[in-house]
Formats: sequence, structure tokens, C-alpha cells
Amino acid sequence: MLLTWCRRITAARGSIESLSEGNSQNQLQSVLAEAPGSGRALTLLSALLRERGSLAEAERLARQALVQDDRAPVAWQALAGVLEAAGREAEAVQAWQ
Repeated sequence: MLLTWCRRITAARGSIESLSEGNSQNQLQSVLAEAPGSGRALTLLSALLRERGSLAEAERLARQALVQDDRAPVAWQALAGVLEAAGREAEAVQAWQ
């Protein structure tokens, strides 16, 4: 099952890179429905939502990814990106550190 989730996350990442955002969001939400603690899926969905301007939801997902693994650099990067996009530079700097 973990391999299936990894493949779906990889497919979602590919969809994001090819600008097929609707498909990416659906794939990531499907992964999270089955594995709510998937830090990779949470982080990717956070980045996608940040790009769409859904900053509150993107921040919530980035913080949820950090609950799963507070040592994951990509999760901290996602949070910092959301905070910066929200104009919260001081908090973004703290997330980068």
C-alpha cells in the first residue's frame, strides 16, 4: 500500500509540474483520504494551495506535515513559503532557521 501511495504522490508531483493542478489536487486528496499522515502529500498539497492563494489552508497543511515529521526540511520550506506569501516575513525567517 505504501508503494501505491508513493506512486500516486509521484504522479501528483508530475501533474503539478505539468500544470495539471486540478488532477494534482484530486490525487493528493485521495492519498490523504487513505493516509492522512502522509507528510509528502501534505507538503505538496500545501505548495499547490499556496500557489492558488489559499494561504490559510496551505499553512494548516504545512503545519500538519510538521506534526508528522518536524525534521523534514521540505515541510519547513513549505511553511516558510506560505508565511512569506502571507506577508509574515519574520515568521517565515524563523521557519527557515
